[in-house]
Order: sequence, then C-alpha cells, then structure tokens
Amino acid sequence: WGTRVLCAVNTSGPVHALAGWFDVEFNGSADSPTETPVTLSTAPHLGYTHWGQQVFLLSGQMFADRGDAVQGQGALARQPHNPRTLFFDVTYTLRRARPDAAEEHKRTIRYTID
Repeated sequence: WGTRVLCAVNTSGPVHALAGWFDVEFNGSADSPTETPVTLSTAPHLGYTHWGQQVFLLSGQMFADRGDAVQGQGALARQPHNPRTLFFDVTYTLRRARPDAAEEHKRTIRYTID
C-alpha cells in the first residue's frame, strides 16, 4: 500500500515531523454488500478514537519558507516476523516556492510501527 505526501507550509520555520491518520471504509464484500457503508476515520478534526494519530519525526534539520511544500510518498508493508506490525517508508523532498531557492535533497526514512 502506498500514498502520496503533500504538506503545504503556511508559516516559515523549521519542519520537524509529519503527522498521519487513516480512514477505512466498510462496504461489505461482493457476496455480502452492506446497505449502509460505514467510514472509520482517525482524522484529528473528527474527535477522539483510541487509535489516534501518528507523528513521524523527520531526520536532519529542514527550514521551510511560507509557500514551500513537503512532497513525497509513503509505502506501508507488514513486517515479516509479525503481520500485525508494520514498516512505513517515507521519501520526501522540500519543494521551494521561490524559483531561486535550492531544493532540499530527497530523504528516505523507515519507521517501525509495532
């Protein structure tokens, strides 16, 4: 499973982490569809769930200006020794809004989610 990451920078300053959450749609199966689909969301604006959100600390120091964007992709995979634990690989780059500003180097981090 993979996803794109795009975070707009609204205030100039250091960027230390990305935050993540998930949405799951329960639609039943092809053999037994549900009449009323249900969506479970852990998005912070929807209130508390016991799953909550996850903070992913970034490596190295990165300073962003207003208008820049953190852009990249994430890939989620089960760990081979336990299918209930995960690896989350995130590759990201700071894309500069100003054409004369140098872009940050691409970085990749592996997170272990137990």
